[in-house]
Amino acid sequence: METNDDRYSKLQNRIQEIIKNFAFKYNPIKKPTSRQQDLIRAMILLCHAEFEDYLEETAYLLLKTGEERWDKDKIANKNIAALFLEHDKIDTSETYITKSKQAINDYRKSLKANNGIKNKDISKIFKPLGYKIDDDFEQTFLNDLEALGS
Repeated sequence: METNDDRYSKLQNRIQEIIKNFAFKYNPIKKPTSRQQDLIRAMILLCHAEFEDYLEETAYLLLKTGEERWDKDKIANKNIAALFLEHDKIDTSETYITKSKQAINDYRKSLKANNGIKNKDISKIFKPLGYKIDDDFEQTFLNDLEALGS
């Protein structure tokens, strides 16, 4: 099974590959040409997409692990318990099983709708799973993603 370290190493390798593929020689005194500007934009866009995919995939894996345990044993791990607590009240006469599935599906939809890597986006992804952006993420990483997202 792939570990978090394996996935992060793949992300690092992918970012290095993108940078290598879009590298070009330039004169720092001159303004980049239109082509060079396009290469820079493309590189930034692809790096943004890779980080976004990494964050979303991490959240999906946390959700999947918790959901499997919930489905099998009806035991909520930290992520699923936080999701249930974070979710808006479901006003139905349905069973707790149906309500739990609704909370999980609603989170899955919000994750699919994500389109960013800024702090507010990371918070929307991980807060429902019980993580505090200021406590559970390295500030340098957050600052770098905020700058890239801008």
